Amino acid sequence: MRKAIKSKIAQGMLALGCASGLVLAAGAPAMAIPGPPWHAYEGSDYAVVLAGKRYVGVCDMERDGNGVYGQFWLHGGTDWSPRISDPNGSAGGCGNHTFPADVRYFKICEKDAGEPTCRTEFVD
Repeated sequence: MRKAIKSKIAQGMLALGCASGLVLAAGAPAMAIPGPPWHAYEGSDYAVVLAGKRYVGVCDMERDGNGVYGQFWLHGGTDWSPRISDPNGSAGGCGNHTFPADVRYFKICEKDAGEPTCRTEFVD
């Protein structure tokens, strides 16, 4: 029961982060928005780090056939995390993950023709 409540709270926090990202994504430049939450945009696609700095989301907002993924550098880390993707592409919802340590840097990448196009942002 307690785990289900925590899961619902986390889902609500990601939904809030995604909703705020949708409002900000309309015409937003590829840059981070001062947080929390912190956002990085590649076009309308984005990655978000929520206030606790451990719960993240990656959202594909463009129906262009290009997948997106986020990677996250944790405090005390020595390399980028494995890729966190939006598993259903531009359909509703976002990919998400909870890390065991705070996120320090993060990037959103779009898998377009050739090399992926990425934007890297600093959290704290």
